Amino acid sequence: LVLFGAAVILFTTIGGFRGVAFTDALCGIIMLVGIGVLAAGILTAGGGYGNIMETIKANHPAMLEPFSGGSMPATLYFTQWLLVGVFTFVLPQSMVRCMGFKDTKALHGAMITGTVIIGLMMIGVTALGVLSAGVLTGSLADYGSSVDNIIPRAIAQTLPSWAAGVAIIGPIAASISTVSSLLIASSSAIIKDVYLHSCEARGVQPSERGISRGSQAVTLCVGAIVFALAVVPPDVIWKINMFAFGGLETAFFWVMVCGLFWKRAGKLGALLSMVGGTAAYCACMALGFKVMGLHQIVIGITVAGVLMVVGSLIEKRPQAEQQRIDQVFFPE
Repeated sequence: LVLFGAAVILFTTIGGFRGVAFTDALCGIIMLVGIGVLAAGILTAGGGYGNIMETIKANHPAMLEPFSGGSMPATLYFTQWLLVGVFTFVLPQSMVRCMGFKDTKALHGAMITGTVIIGLMMIGVTALGVLSAGVLTGSLADYGSSVDNIIPRAIAQTLPSWAAGVAIIGPIAASISTVSSLLIASSSAIIKDVYLHSCEARGVQPSERGISRGSQAVTLCVGAIVFALAVVPPDVIWKINMFAFGGLETAFFWVMVCGLFWKRAGKLGALLSMVGGTAAYCACMALGFKVMGLHQIVIGITVAGVLMVVGSLIEKRPQAEQQRIDQVFFPE
């Protein structure tokens, strides 16, 4: 944890946005390698795909059914597809990467290539989680009563030490990529959205060097705080992660989509969408309230969308501002 934390905080602080963009690309390659190594290890340790399927059939027959004996209903499939699939493009750690494109052609190519690669990775890692049941034949309690331990245990039990070292870099690389992007997004929010706006309000013009040093200092401080919290991590971290994913997606989905494609979108609508949608999502999560068994993100996204439309329509926009927006959406 010390090596991991020190490496991420230092290269993010020193390298800045360019360093994060470069290491993200390297981490993506490493993740693909790790997935391939782990797949080979599981198939070898389990005696091949056919034998693994027979083991799963004997020990966990429900896993071979589309809805896993009722534990994986269609509503769960649908909302997980939304939560960790469709809506992830509005996450801050995803959006910050889109600012690193060289030109429009590179951005378009990255959209297609990235979608294909991420799709394959999602399917591949999910499949490996299932196939690991053919190698780790005990109950969940035998592996620490947490799904967080399945992939690490699969790596440890199916691979020789040198290959395990290669495979374990995969999930570590995924964490590095996410943490570094979130650190950049956090420091940018503090420096550009708070500090620079404050300076502008006071009529002060900070130097480029001062902004750079301030950004590095904020990144270092935020990273240190996160590291301190990570020393004693909470149980079932993946649930906390999914909760955070849902909240961020609810807050930013309609703001980004409407901001890009609806000329009537306004500040009031964006503010109401973020506050109201996130509040509805958090309240439903806390109360365990669902509609037709769907994850609470469906409620949050729906409320956020309605508030975005209502707030934008009732907001009175100055004529000069509307003319500028019309020129962007409908240039002559």
